[in-house]
Amino acid sequence: MKKPKPAFNLGEKLLPQLLARWKLLLPLAVAIVLVVLARLFPGFANLYMGSVYRVLAAIFVNLFGLLPFSVAEFVAYLLPLVLLFFLVRFIIRVVRARGLWYRQLGYSFFRGVVCVGMVALVFIAGWGVSYYRYPFAQLANLPVQAADTQELAALCTDLGAAAGQLRTQVAENEDGVFTLPYDRYECMNQVRYGYAAAAEAFPALAGTYARPKPVLASRALSALDISGIYIPFTFEANVNADMPAAITPFTASHEAAHALGFGREDESNFIAYLACKAHPDVSFRYSGTLYALIYALNALYDYDPSGYYDIVYDLDAGILRDLEANRVYWQQFEGPLQEVQSSINDAYLKANGQTEGVRSYGRMVDLLLAYRRTGGMEQAAARA
Repeated sequence: MKKPKPAFNLGEKLLPQLLARWKLLLPLAVAIVLVVLARLFPGFANLYMGSVYRVLAAIFVNLFGLLPFSVAEFVAYLLPLVLLFFLVRFIIRVVRARGLWYRQLGYSFFRGVVCVGMVALVFIAGWGVSYYRYPFAQLANLPVQAADTQELAALCTDLGAAAGQLRTQVAENEDGVFTLPYDRYECMNQVRYGYAAAAEAFPALAGTYARPKPVLASRALSALDISGIYIPFTFEANVNADMPAAITPFTASHEAAHALGFGREDESNFIAYLACKAHPDVSFRYSGTLYALIYALNALYDYDPSGYYDIVYDLDAGILRDLEANRVYWQQFEGPLQEVQSSINDAYLKANGQTEGVRSYGRMVDLLLAYRRTGGMEQAAARA
């Protein structure tokens, strides 16, 4: 039996000991290779997401899905204590090393690189490759092309009419604002039904469906302007349980799209719309249509403010109450904290190939327009 290598010896030279442990850097090397291959060859990324990732998702989505709480949130609470422990241990070791402190510093740096490599491999293998797969429009054969203002206005009109029909069928609270007929946990359980139905028309959406989990510290997420967050290390879709009910089904479906292997935000928004539209529950259908309407109206306002107001003034009164309730809720959290979070998210998106950063969220409208050209909106209106 081969004996394990002893711990670093401060009395010996640094470089030979590090070279003897070169295999510990293999996870970092594999992560780099995966990123390079995915960036250079989208076909490789698509093949990987359709094979290796599906196996990983099937294992870990089901494994962590057995627990009713978010494992990632629990780890987040413990992480500061773990980091503090290692920082204190590092300081103690450097002090004890005395004249050889520089070697201890080198050993600790090497260990840090090894840890970064393992984290990077888990992130890339379980998530990072998804940013470079074929666009969903290509997988779904959607004709994405430039559109004029008239077509955009027609999209808003169609979505407004569909949302208005659905709004008459949903539950309200005493203030006349949309409310779910069940609690947030049941809402999370319902997400998979929309995806199962949507996969019949879009086979790319078949797979293992994550059950999103409400976050205990949801109020803190609201302060950061976060409605949901996907954690690739645990394959968990986490949802803000404090935000208005009207956007909860859509947000839960959006995070579930990430777990299905779609990293781009604009695509996950559109996929969430498809899953909500196909859902047997009217609350999901309304939430998805309402969110799509919000995106389309925002885009129309940038190009045709008068046309925007013409459509808004014709919206169902219930829709306007829901939109106002949503605006009032998020307005209370406006401040520098949200600006910092937005800057961080913008940098993260750009680092993962979404060159427009946060603005790439608006590209969902292109997919909605393409879907409308295929006749999908007419089918949605008929079902509503």
